[in-house]
Amino acid sequence: RIPPFIQEAAEEMRWRHSVASDTDLSLWKSIGAEVWPTVLILSPNDHRVLVALTGDTIGRLEECLYASLSLYKKAQLQTSSFPLPKVMKPSMTWDSPLLRYPSRIAMDAKGGRLFISDSGNSRILVTTLEGRFLMQIGGAARTDPMDAEVAQHVLYSEGENEGFRDGSFQDALFRNPQGIAFNALKNELAVADTGNNCLRIANLEERSVRSVNFVSSIKDAGEVAKELTTKRMTSPKPWDVSVSSGNVYISLAGSNTIWRLDPFGDMIHFCGRTGVAGRVDVESGYGGALFASPSGLCATQSSLFVVDSDSSTVREIGLGEKSVRTVVGGDSIFLGNLSAFGDRDGFGSGARLQMPMGICSAPEDKLLVADSYNNKIRSVVPSENECREFSGTG
Repeated sequence: RIPPFIQEAAEEMRWRHSVASDTDLSLWKSIGAEVWPTVLILSPNDHRVLVALTGDTIGRLEECLYASLSLYKKAQLQTSSFPLPKVMKPSMTWDSPLLRYPSRIAMDAKGGRLFISDSGNSRILVTTLEGRFLMQIGGAARTDPMDAEVAQHVLYSEGENEGFRDGSFQDALFRNPQGIAFNALKNELAVADTGNNCLRIANLEERSVRSVNFVSSIKDAGEVAKELTTKRMTSPKPWDVSVSSGNVYISLAGSNTIWRLDPFGDMIHFCGRTGVAGRVDVESGYGGALFASPSGLCATQSSLFVVDSDSSTVREIGLGEKSVRTVVGGDSIFLGNLSAFGDRDGFGSGARLQMPMGICSAPEDKLLVADSYNNKIRSVVPSENECREFSGTG
């Protein structure tokens, strides 16, 4: 039986493809998958695995498909009893709520503004801290009935109106934006435009949006370095952003790296190795550190905290001493093991999380972590390497 939450998630995300429920990991183990997401191309008759793509290599899916189709273009297709898990077909019709799968929020406490990343509608909403609508960034005109006073300001973006376009707030288009962060020094909003694989900057004074590419803006990179980075960065998947001292830090879950946009507008490859997943800490310098789908960021004056989703850990990047360490989670013996997940309070590697996705600071020098697959919020004390359940029933 398909678990209800999978059906709900499929409808919430408006997936138009079949969804398999592999709750006992039988398919996952049979194909030797180690990293999420993993994309397979199967042969048409016996369903052998022709190609397995993970991380940044997923960007080469199209050329692999063309090669596979060319190879099998004359093959006679046959039915097969390939043991797929339970498969469901989600609904193809949906309602149109005002918010659809909102994923992140950011706040301008001094200005009294709340920013909402309305990912399913590919737009950013700006409201007061009390929830009164102020403006929308991105999208197209809304046509469904709503309060007249609000309707004259609100723009609406259906799926077909998502896209990639800079310009005014009304003309700009996003595609599945995720992380957002307010830069008080410049009165700008940084947006991880995940579907477009780039960083977007919304200037709140000029009411305009511009794009920052992760390759063409690399500071002091030679042509050879840029060419190599371009080949590897076909699908960087920026997932979250955080701001500290005018620097915008961006987590690229698809390429397993952290980048930094400095106050002068230079994009710098900050930490992690492009296209290489792992969990490697370093005591001096960022060069040797490895991450596995870094997803959530929380910057302070001295540190950048990262929820490293595929390794199910919380990591700390020291901004002064240039070090990387694991705060909680992970395998203390086999450092390359990215499957050390679970649901357990504790200290250091004795704690267990599963696919953490979000993180934010809390009073008393604590962090709150969205432990997604455990359906819990964890409280983490970095100075003690302590992880405790804060909320949720699992």
